[in-house]
Amino acid sequence: MNHINSKEYLGFSQAKYIENDPVQYKLRANEVIFRESQEVHFHDDIELFFVIDGKATLNVNNEPNSISSGNLVMLMPYHVHSIILDSSSLRIYQCSISLGLLLLSSISRVIEQHISYSLAYGNVVVKLTGREQESMGKDFEEMIKELHSDCLFNTMVGLNIVSKIILLFSRNIATNIIECETPDHSITWKLMQYMNTNFSNDITAKSLATKFSLPPLKINNYFYLLTGENLSTNLHRTRIRYACSMLQFDQLSSSYIGKYVGYKNTSSFFRKFKEIKNMTPDEYRKSHIPNDMTYKCLNNSWKILLYIYEHYAEPMSETSISQALFLSTENIHTELLSNFDMSLPDLITQIRLQYACSFLLVLDAPILNIAYLSGFSSVRTFNRCFKKIMGYTPLEFRKQRISK
Repeated sequence: MNHINSKEYLGFSQAKYIENDPVQYKLRANEVIFRESQEVHFHDDIELFFVIDGKATLNVNNEPNSISSGNLVMLMPYHVHSIILDSSSLRIYQCSISLGLLLLSSISRVIEQHISYSLAYGNVVVKLTGREQESMGKDFEEMIKELHSDCLFNTMVGLNIVSKIILLFSRNIATNIIECETPDHSITWKLMQYMNTNFSNDITAKSLATKFSLPPLKINNYFYLLTGENLSTNLHRTRIRYACSMLQFDQLSSSYIGKYVGYKNTSSFFRKFKEIKNMTPDEYRKSHIPNDMTYKCLNNSWKILLYIYEHYAEPMSETSISQALFLSTENIHTELLSNFDMSLPDLITQIRLQYACSFLLVLDAPILNIAYLSGFSSVRTFNRCFKKIMGYTPLEFRKQRISK
């Protein structure tokens, strides 16, 4: 458990920017107790936290949100936020994931959809039901235990839990949107989000003023009041953050990455990159990206495993995964045996059963529905696999866990 002192954690600036290395494959999770309010800050990492105990006001892009026990929060790099305690302390399970690790995994597509839809029309806070709260607490506890262990592939297991948490968050937000529980975000929120999700476009104060029907002179004022810096500085930081994350893919040239993140020519990209990172993109790639076979092997293992986690409910085969990930079927077969000591069908079954266990605890649905929702083609197959792996039938598992 970490006891956080706000002066050590955030400093004293009006809106402190906490720079993290976007390309490092970092996934951190801890139980944290805040005993002091947290000043305004923002960072490169994506942050998830689940409130265990206490009350506070979470200000995000100048919008207040009341948070208390049972709330799940997701904060992106463009969420400038502070925490004002409304009780003596706030106890949370906190997780942060680097952008580089996210881009490496196939769940990055889920995050992109989440950014463009859920956070555009929804909020950063969801209130979970009693069952969901119990399940979420166990998920965070399992992730913390795994990440603090020395077990092989502990980060992989942790990332799989994160992907599940993100999906549950997105589902809750989507449900609220369908039920017309949508907040009317402030112009500051809209400007910050638009800039961060459209950074590859030619964004200027004039173009934003036209889009949001504002005087051009006000655009920089909004950014400065929120972050302490103008539009241009925020835009360049966002572009370079994503560029750093993309440099891990050695098949992408620095020139291509520069154009992808929004720079019209390579010289402008190199100049701005060196200004922010004190080195060129190529120097950054050499000093930050591992260049060995172990890394490449783990890279492929990540891709295969996380593809299965994202598509667990769909029909899958070595051929379909091969086509989706541009890997040979022989490569997939070898990777799974070498790193997981199991075949593709066995791994798919294991992952589907993980989801099934959560669904059985959270959803009040018939076993047949749980089977199909988890990706099984028949309830007979579902029952047989569940009994073989878990030692109980699905119904016995549900009754036993709920009774506890």
